[in-house]
Amino acid sequence: MSRGAIPHQMQWLVAGLFGLVAVLLVYGAWDRSQRGPVIISSDPTLVSVVVEIRGEVVRPGVYTLQGDGRLGQLIELAGGMTVEADLRQVSLARRLADEELVIIPSRLAIASPVADLDDGFTEPAATSGLVDINTASASELETLPGIGEVLAGRIVASRETNGPFVRVEDLTRVQGISEGLVDELRALIIVGP
Repeated sequence: MSRGAIPHQMQWLVAGLFGLVAVLLVYGAWDRSQRGPVIISSDPTLVSVVVEIRGEVVRPGVYTLQGDGRLGQLIELAGGMTVEADLRQVSLARRLADEELVIIPSRLAIASPVADLDDGFTEPAATSGLVDINTASASELETLPGIGEVLAGRIVASRETNGPFVRVEDLTRVQGISEGLVDELRALIIVGP
């Protein structure tokens, strides 16, 4: 046998390996054809969005809707709105986005008025319907559930003594306000400038 020649058994082994590779390639192509075509679609009904809802709904929480889900559908999944919900401030037809946080405001929470110096007309400082704990008067703070005259006075005094609240959770620095009460108020208040 010459030096460059491949022994007969090696030729069969190489041919067998090539045959095995060919069979695997054919099977792979056949297997892919059995799975069906891959379809790329921009149809929003095939996508889902995950949205959290808080505030004046029966069951606040995180819900999954179809990609074209609307606020009305989310509220329905959350058991509907409470009697305190302010329907004037929400659009039930609004399309939802993935990872969105929706807060259904209360009609009991009022924004602090700001005087317009040009014509004396008074209008709300914000249209969100949430009470700004950094600018609300004591009487406005008293409209919040669990906040009476004494706690409202303490909130105002804390603001004046220690400066504005940076986070909603900072309300716990006020004597008589627990973390539980802050959690109850979270959907009704904001921390403004």
